[in-house]
Amino acid sequence: MMNKTLSPHSTRRLEAKPGIVTTGLLRNVIVGAIACAIVAGIWTGLVDLPGATRIVLITFALAILGWTATRINDTYIGLVAALVCLFATRETPEQ
Repeated sequence: MMNKTLSPHSTRRLEAKPGIVTTGLLRNVIVGAIACAIVAGIWTGLVDLPGATRIVLITFALAILGWTATRINDTYIGLVAALVCLFATRETPEQ
């Protein structure tokens, strides 16, 4: 049995209509809403923790969201998360 492949000219791309939300845009809106909910929930829900600890928890949660729900390269997400954690927990010389 022969496998039949389609030539590039036999397929056509569907054009997005101006009034219809595309899947990529909808995904970005949902991920942004979830990220805002995570930040607000951790920042206002854990007020007894120090600010630096809350920032690290927010960074960890957003990194997991970025790894699982976006198409951004995992290396960049990990690098940014590590840098945020490094600078958020940096102590002043007086401490």
